[in-house]
Amino acid sequence: MIKLRIKKSDDKSDKIICQLFRADLGELKYLTMCIKESMRFHGTVPFIQRETKSEIAIDGVALPPKSIININLYNVHHNPTVWEDHMVSRARFFEVAAAYRPRLRFS
Repeated sequence: MIKLRIKKSDDKSDKIICQLFRADLGELKYLTMCIKESMRFHGTVPFIQRETKSEIAIDGVALPPKSIININLYNVHHNPTVWEDHMVSRARFFEVAAAYRPRLRFS
């Protein structure tokens, strides 16, 4: 059980204002949307690396097998060609689109 407490600066006692259980956390949809949008803005991993298994072409450039590719996640999550107003938080708009998105995707 998670207890939300409020502490007044002049009072040394805690007052429980709400009790949440782990099962309730899935119902906090707006909180989940805000966390996912925060992860898009300030990701925990700056970049990822991938190794090609076969020859591929990216933007017309041929990459041989076993090439290392660095992907800058900040640029992915702030790409203006993908995100309209890429520097503006849109957590409140995610609820409509959430039904069409995989569960573990950040944005």
